Amino acid sequence: MKLYYSPGVCSLASHIVLREAGLPFTPVRVDLQTHTFDSVDYHSVNARGYVPLLELDDGQRLTEGPAIMQYVMWPIRCRKRSLRLPGARQSVIG
Repeated sequence: MKLYYSPGVCSLASHIVLREAGLPFTPVRVDLQTHTFDSVDYHSVNARGYVPLLELDDGQRLTEGPAIMQYVMWPIRCRKRSLRLPGARQSVIG
């Protein structure tokens, strides 16, 4: 995974959640003045030019901080509390 971010803006929360979850990712710093990273036009990755953007290993891209944090934390949340249906003998998650 790659997290496109810029210091001092709202991408910090997504960065923190990824670190706390212990997931491997590559941080890619975007210069919001020039909309570039590593001499590449960031608009080629995100047409709006906003950060954060999480690029998954399969190429899918999440472009909103809350969506990124929910994506990262959902599996952890499900493991921490066993989701059971009323009257079910097994956990919904296996």
